[in-house]
Amino acid sequence: LMKDRVGFDVAYYQNRSKDQIITLPMPQSSGYTGKTVNAGVIQNKGVELLLRGTPLLTKDWKVDLTATYTKNISEVVSLPNGVDQISLGSGTSSMGIVAAVGKPYGTFYGRDYLRDPNGRVVVNGTTGLPIVDASSSYHGTYNPDFQASLKGAVTFKNRFTLSILFDGKKGGQFYSNTKALMGFVGTSLETTEGGRDPRVWENSVILKNGVYEPNTTPYLPYSLYSVGANTAEAADLLDASYVKLREIAISCNLPSKWFYKTPIGGISLGLFGNNLFLWTAKENKYVDPEINAAGNGNTQGFEYTSIPSQRNYGFNVKINF
Repeated sequence: LMKDRVGFDVAYYQNRSKDQIITLPMPQSSGYTGKTVNAGVIQNKGVELLLRGTPLLTKDWKVDLTATYTKNISEVVSLPNGVDQISLGSGTSSMGIVAAVGKPYGTFYGRDYLRDPNGRVVVNGTTGLPIVDASSSYHGTYNPDFQASLKGAVTFKNRFTLSILFDGKKGGQFYSNTKALMGFVGTSLETTEGGRDPRVWENSVILKNGVYEPNTTPYLPYSLYSVGANTAEAADLLDASYVKLREIAISCNLPSKWFYKTPIGGISLGLFGNNLFLWTAKENKYVDPEINAAGNGNTQGFEYTSIPSQRNYGFNVKINF
């Protein structure tokens, strides 16, 4: 379009993957913990968009912009032999990743605080501490709502180029063991917000004679964070949204006349920096949500006291013959 100054690409897809390699649980009395079979149906559908343009093009200057957008929706359609869900991996003793019928592939399944029908936290009437639900429940997925990127490049006289790349994800969750441990030792900001004096759990209730009543009993923050049994793993699930300044690069093409009558066709010099800045969701004051402890396996969305992601700087020399 417009003499190739504007372009776009749109792709929509929908597919069903059948006969996945999955492990089904078996009774321990059989002498085995599970069996591996080919079964199950998983559906993925989504859209991929790419838009590029050259809003400025003169004799000396050129500005290029490229934007991408990707959205994928997954669903476990069916599992074999009437099974409702299977475990894809465990991050903690009571928080894992499952494939559950009707849910996205890769859903968190674990314990949360007990809640009344209106979603208010139920606390112990004596200590004021929240009660951890003995039953596990679903808590969202590690899959993002969408991914996007934006790249800009400015070129001067076809010799000097400055490019900047931003990318990010919106939505999804991850379990942060860093958050859990910082709370346990009292070094996280949440242990100091509001002070460390006794306080009443916000919007909490007590169950008295079968009736939920507003709670007025304060709890001691130290007792909440220092005793692991008082904290539900779902409290350490964080919004995995982020935006990164992924790269800034500067390059210079040396004049071709410098290499006249030589076998060298051209030389380009460049400087670059990667992972320069990170913006996360407000609730995530702890780690880079892109870090995953389990690598590329099914057990995504868990981090364990991860070191900060590194900024990288470098230079390159490209020689054309």
